Amino acid sequence: MAELLRQGALFLVGFLLLTASPNRPGDGVPGPDQPPVSTRPELRQLRQAVDGGDAVAQLAFFRKLTLSDKDRAALSALIARFGDESFAVREQAARDVISWGPRAAALLRRASRSADPETATRARDCLRKVLEGAASAVLVEAVHRLEKRPPPETAAVLLA
Repeated sequence: MAELLRQGALFLVGFLLLTASPNRPGDGVPGPDQPPVSTRPELRQLRQAVDGGDAVAQLAFFRKLTLSDKDRAALSALIARFGDESFAVREQAARDVISWGPRAAALLRRASRSADPETATRARDCLRKVLEGAASAVLVEAVHRLEKRPPPETAAVLLA
């Protein structure tokens, strides 16, 4: 079980590193002796949970990021509309996908490699918007802390 949890945690860290935008110098990120501060409220809450050692709140954060099969299908259908002939349909689809926030990142990343230039461009634009203000350091730290002292259901949430 411990090895399964470790593998799940490592998978999630890799996923989060791929979907979170990197901190760049000069973009308002504190120095190395201070933890990064995100402009996104959910990441500020995660930082508070990590700092306070609240493993249940950390796990709840990751649970919210997990797409169900139904959510994944709905989001995929919206992304498919990026290639629609109607400009209004494409614009509405982009707004709807952005409203999903960071949960849409993995599917948007895949769509950004589409052979259809319109779909790929819209997916990249949406991906940039849903990841705006992300701080990957707090995500990685939360996963490491969950790995050390996992609450019940940690493996199920991280491997979902």
